[in-house]
Amino acid sequence: MGIFLVRAQNIHRAEWSQLKEEAVHLRAQGKFPESIQRAELALKAATEEFGADHESLAQCANDLAISYRENGDYSKAEIQYKNALETFQKGRDVRNTAMVLSNLGNLYREQGRYAEAENSLISSIQSFESIVLPYDISLSRPLNNLGLLYQSQGKYADAEKAFKRSLAIKEGALGPNDLDVALSQANLGGLYQRMRRYQDSESLEKKALATREKILGPEHIDVAYSVNSLGTLYSDQYKYVEAERLYRRAMTIRERTLRPNHPEIGSSYNNVAVSLVGQERYQEAEPYYQKAKAIWSSSFGDESVKVALALNNLGTLYRSEGKYPEAEASYSQSMKIRIKTLGPTHPETIQSYKNIAGILAAEGRNGDAQFYLNKLSQNPDAK
Repeated sequence: MGIFLVRAQNIHRAEWSQLKEEAVHLRAQGKFPESIQRAELALKAATEEFGADHESLAQCANDLAISYRENGDYSKAEIQYKNALETFQKGRDVRNTAMVLSNLGNLYREQGRYAEAENSLISSIQSFESIVLPYDISLSRPLNNLGLLYQSQGKYADAEKAFKRSLAIKEGALGPNDLDVALSQANLGGLYQRMRRYQDSESLEKKALATREKILGPEHIDVAYSVNSLGTLYSDQYKYVEAERLYRRAMTIRERTLRPNHPEIGSSYNNVAVSLVGQERYQEAEPYYQKAKAIWSSSFGDESVKVALALNNLGTLYRSEGKYPEAEASYSQSMKIRIKTLGPTHPETIQSYKNIAGILAAEGRNGDAQFYLNKLSQNPDAK
């Protein structure tokens, strides 16, 4: 077995580079726990070889952070990203500083820490722009991450601009049949889905899926992301049977590949439930929503945007079953989290106002419902 059986205390100093390469290879295969193990050994070996504040140590820390993030270990990832960032900044390494800022910004976005995310991503783009041409491939990643951030904030025009620039850079540098190009196609397709540009979305999502299946095989974790996105596209068009089939395929891949209680498994449970509710299979749906809520609460905290989504979806389920008090309670909890984390004018917060107004009206509490309808009339973004 060679290097795969080496124990941490016996690592030869020259082996840190090989361990680092093995960690990257395992991560590309979706084997995140194994990748973390190699990356931790690589960091230990690099520390023994170089001591603190060396560029190689920072590279290992960044790679370890990526593996932690992919495995859903966000607090550990943040520590290692910050360690890498400090070292690169001390060495005045602008390119690698910009790279880590992009990675850190994306981590903050996934945790719903949007202000910190935007600061990191804009700093990353500005740092890259100070040393490279406008269409250098290095800019594509922070631009893509910035697009994801703006999408999460409901700033769809800004997100489209960032995604399109990132995609154009990648296509020019890499050609059409590349995994990085597929990533940008999938992200732009996901944005168009939210904008209800369904034909544009489906075209991009299918291109991304075809590239990923061809290069990675049908059971890879990145294939699950594409399959899941197509499921959401069909769900948004009320094609719930097709959506359920795709959501379950993505869920199966994720359960086989990711650690138990990974946030993306929670996403799959939520999505399967959505497709079941669309088919009026309410009793089957509720356990999936509850499992998604438990996973997201454990991963992100009780007042995260993901928990707000689970509560909102539970409210819709209860309303469909005629359980109005339970629906109102879930909708209300979701709204409070969204106002706190997203602000009162975010599209998801506006949707919460509509949901609560609807349930109050269904209960015959028209005066209370009017309070939330007034909030909508005062908001120029509400439709």
